[in-house]
Amino acid sequence: MNNPHNLPINPETGTIFSRAELKEAFEMVQDPTNWKNPIDAAIPAYMKDAVEEAVIFYAGCRPTFEEVNKRARRSMRRLRVKAVGYYAAVGA
Repeated sequence: MNNPHNLPINPETGTIFSRAELKEAFEMVQDPTNWKNPIDAAIPAYMKDAVEEAVIFYAGCRPTFEEVNKRARRSMRRLRVKAVGYYAAVGA
């Protein structure tokens, strides 16, 4: 993740986000039956940075993002986020 505003890094998470912010972002995309499963969800585009860091932090893998509704107004844009999940990334 880039840090264009040079925000302070949270020493607990190694990101600009708190553990609570990462947890909230991860809960938006995790599989509701088992958080270690692969990730395939849609999110508001403005959540991309937090979700990216959350997936790395919790699932140990890097997500990919694809714009879902390119013609929507900027505030309404959504992204599809996919990742292999904890089992595949960490092997546990």
